[in-house]
Amino acid sequence: MVAGLDEEWRREHLPAWRERHEYVQRASARLRELRGQDVTRLAVPKLLELAALEEELGGSEQAIGVYKRVLNSAPEHVAANYELGRLLLRRFDEEQDLPI
Repeated sequence: MVAGLDEEWRREHLPAWRERHEYVQRASARLRELRGQDVTRLAVPKLLELAALEEELGGSEQAIGVYKRVLNSAPEHVAANYELGRLLLRRFDEEQDLPI
């Protein structure tokens, strides 16, 4: 019975697990590539990509730093302001031990 359930689980879930694994591998490679570049010379779109990958794979603290870098050069950038605010609010909620 257990073997049958294991096989059923594999059939239903393994494709999604594989797809996610492949995505994470590609995203990790891209993150390493962006981290290897001089961030002071990256254009805003690449910085936003870096920030999103940092948040997803590295952590929100790294992403906060990248969004701040974007806002130093483009203080009115709507997406960077939104994402930075979202991450700072989440950090505040976590520090206050409040549910998000």
